[in-house]
Amino acid sequence: MLSINEKISLRQLQNLIIISAIGTGVIILPRRVAEYAGSDGWIIAVLLTILAMGIGALVSTAARLRPGDTFIQSTGHFLTRPVACFLGAVLWLKLVFAAGLELRAFMLVVQEVLLQYTPIFMTGIVMLLVASYAAIKGIETRARVAEVLLALMVLPFIFLIVLAVMDINWSNLQPVFTAPPRNLLQGTLRLGFMFTGLECVLLVSPYIHPKKKMGRAVVAAIGFAGLIITVITVLTLTKFGQGVVDLPWPVLSMMDMLNLPGAFIERQDALMFSFWIITVFAFINTLVFFGGVLIKDCLRKEKEPPPGRPHGPSRGNKLWQIGVLITSAAVFGVCLIPWDETEIYQRLDFMYLTVGLFFLVLLPLILIIASKLKGTKTAVLLVLGIISLSTLSGCWDRVEIENRAFVVAIAIDKATDEEARYAVTLSLPAANDSAEDEEDDDPPYIKKASAKTVTEAIKEINAETDTQLYFGQTKMLVLGNALLEDPDLVNGALDYFNRHHEIDRAMYVLVANGEGADVLAATPPGDKLPGKYVAAIYKDKHKIGGTSFIINLDNLVTQMKYMGTVMVPALNVEDKAISFLGAALINNGAKAGQLDEEELRGYLWGVDNGGLGAIVTTTALGSPIPFKVEKHTANVRFVEHDNKLQAHMQVEISGSIEECPDGNDLLNRESYSLHMAQLLEETIKKEILHTATKMQDELELDGYHWLEIMRKKQHDLYQRYAPRWREVFTGVEVIPDVKVTVKA
Repeated sequence: MLSINEKISLRQLQNLIIISAIGTGVIILPRRVAEYAGSDGWIIAVLLTILAMGIGALVSTAARLRPGDTFIQSTGHFLTRPVACFLGAVLWLKLVFAAGLELRAFMLVVQEVLLQYTPIFMTGIVMLLVASYAAIKGIETRARVAEVLLALMVLPFIFLIVLAVMDINWSNLQPVFTAPPRNLLQGTLRLGFMFTGLECVLLVSPYIHPKKKMGRAVVAAIGFAGLIITVITVLTLTKFGQGVVDLPWPVLSMMDMLNLPGAFIERQDALMFSFWIITVFAFINTLVFFGGVLIKDCLRKEKEPPPGRPHGPSRGNKLWQIGVLITSAAVFGVCLIPWDETEIYQRLDFMYLTVGLFFLVLLPLILIIASKLKGTKTAVLLVLGIISLSTLSGCWDRVEIENRAFVVAIAIDKATDEEARYAVTLSLPAANDSAEDEEDDDPPYIKKASAKTVTEAIKEINAETDTQLYFGQTKMLVLGNALLEDPDLVNGALDYFNRHHEIDRAMYVLVANGEGADVLAATPPGDKLPGKYVAAIYKDKHKIGGTSFIINLDNLVTQMKYMGTVMVPALNVEDKAISFLGAALINNGAKAGQLDEEELRGYLWGVDNGGLGAIVTTTALGSPIPFKVEKHTANVRFVEHDNKLQAHMQVEISGSIEECPDGNDLLNRESYSLHMAQLLEETIKKEILHTATKMQDELELDGYHWLEIMRKKQHDLYQRYAPRWREVFTGVEVIPDVKVTVKA
């Protein structure tokens, strides 16, 4: 590598801009935009990109006013050197605080997600050492490393997009264009900190060749980075909907919930986490590098170099290296200040709206107006980068797999002991050494404890085992029937799972007809553990088609908070055999009613793909005929008619006859299929109306979440009926329009 060249191409500059732009801010941006604009938050991400592209063009123009001059020399030429040095000192402080706050946020995320038991300052030291080493090696080394790192980022990003698109709900982006323009504008201006570091374009001109197309290259790079940020924001919003505002790091939560192939990997989110670590490294490295450049340029007054000799670190190299070390030390001092996540982004907001806008908008305009008026190192760096990524992937506080007790399923019941509130039961895949000492009749893979809190109960179980409990592969959570009679107990239990990020938020949630512990102690077919058995059944849903459905922990928490009511599949245990019982309707944390299998099927007909795989049996020619649903779509549209609200349920179903007694369909397949289709349409209509009647007259609860559907698709009606929805719901006229196609 010709590191003395000190020149980089426009393509290399674009690489540096792209990987620096996608820093820590992107992992919380979906939550922040949702706070301002709800489901229209993606519009703020688009506006941020457009704004940043405009600012990039402006800053690039100012940076090219005197080609070859440093920021201090160029500013000094137009505004005198004392003013230039003062502005340089202010910009240096801004870079130091921005890098320190970014590093602090990085340290908090790493400690919370990966290294819970590692001292927080250690992750900061490792990241800062690698970033400072790269800065000292010069801009060409940084640029060539950026080319390699960007190539390494492309595949994980594409992998993330493909997996995320397979498990999202696009209706979470509805309704569209309902956020007030004021909120969109406010969010765009307040969240501009996303492009902190863009002011470094003012400092990069001496290192670029050629300079003529620098502005176009900068704008294109910012646009590409903004596109990536927008895509990530959209995917996160579609994944979590309104619940995104309750997640501290929503993008990381989405990564953690991806159903990656090869789920045996202990930390499958680490693959995507390493992608984000690269962007943080690039951002901090950029600010540290230009911090050293500012110190060198302010303290050393260089003479005009001979033709062809660049202004760069080679002139005053020692002073520049000292500047990098001083900047790094200052950054580390800032990151040690005990700010929490909220305070970090408050300060980033403040810096952007004050000093940031000055250097991004006001100063470039002033300079433009004033101008009118008047090799081997790369290999070493890559090795250090790989060591850094390995260090931050959970090795220091690792627990060997043989020392882990993998929790397959959890049951939470109301304790019968007067001194306790919760009875917690865990299902483990293997017997513990102390199992022989158990005095009760529970299977050896069952561990129980009762306490006043879920935390205490789990700690008690953990203390009684010679391995460490691990919840990263938990498949099922079962809530006992008695627990659901007390909303405080339910909310307390769910709060525990919300606060512990190592627990898989994608695990299935079910309700037991009796005790949840009985479900875990049952004996499923094939002697499988209940958690694995139920997970396998849900994964291959045609085995129970139409009689059950899937809801995970994240869906449960979100629906309880924002919709009040949630439908949860129910299980029953009799003679230690598990069977599916229908569903329980939970309202405000307490069980409000129960649907049997037929009523649940009537409910699922109104849910898109809810009846997929269902076996519907009807009577034809005096014989029961089973019909398997192979395709199912459902859509609800609300209409006002005679001062009354109507719910038109448009259901389309297609499938095939599974069995026909006496071969009656062989005589005339076409007429037989039409006859069966009519019979099935009448059967499904009756099931839909029967369930709707129970929901409206008996339960008086919107288990369909029609109000939420109305909010997304018919916002004008939502605004009119939302204030008195419970009263309106009981009087909604349900009109099912069912079309069944039977394959001949």
